[in-house]
Amino acid sequence: MLYDSTSLEQQNLSGGQVESTTFAGHEAKIHREALGAGDCSLLFAAGDSSSVSLDATSNDMNTDAACQLAQRAGELVEAKLPKN
Repeated sequence: MLYDSTSLEQQNLSGGQVESTTFAGHEAKIHREALGAGDCSLLFAAGDSSSVSLDATSNDMNTDAACQLAQRAGELVEAKLPKN
């Protein structure tokens, strides 16, 4: 989901585990298990006041697999974002 008026820092990352990282040159966060095992979200900055959130779940409760899926989807979405 694209949040055109919500920066990465304004995203609600309650519950679960949050890891700061970079993704395709963007400031990013990985939010693991906010809803339980097998849940992962990749959030990254898409500008000064916008961000993208990609959520994935794994049927077999494999959080790492869900995070890999979120990152693969993120690559497709990031490639379509306007370049600054």
